[in-house]
Amino acid sequence: MQIFIDGVMNICISMHMSTLAYIPIDYDHLICLSAQMADHVDRSEATLSTWCVGHARLFSRLRDGKGCNAHTYRDALEWFSDNWPEDLTWPADVPRPDPTQKARKPA
Repeated sequence: MQIFIDGVMNICISMHMSTLAYIPIDYDHLICLSAQMADHVDRSEATLSTWCVGHARLFSRLRDGKGCNAHTYRDALEWFSDNWPEDLTWPADVPRPDPTQKARKPA
């Protein structure tokens, strides 16, 4: 579900203790997560994009100033939360949803 708050689209995610929260869509958050994780797991952002949304273009599109829909944003954010390496600190300025228990790491 999405709503507009002060003219900014917000999505609903499950946060700590399964409480629901509306967070603003901020493409810089996905760019930050992809850069940190790509460096940490020694994979390209295109590979991470394929793993999390099924095509290689998401992060390059965001870097080019283009966007994505609310469902893609939520799916990518949840994928990062579900698959974030335990030995890598989640960025403090990026809201983290509760893991969904459906990690989708490649085989």
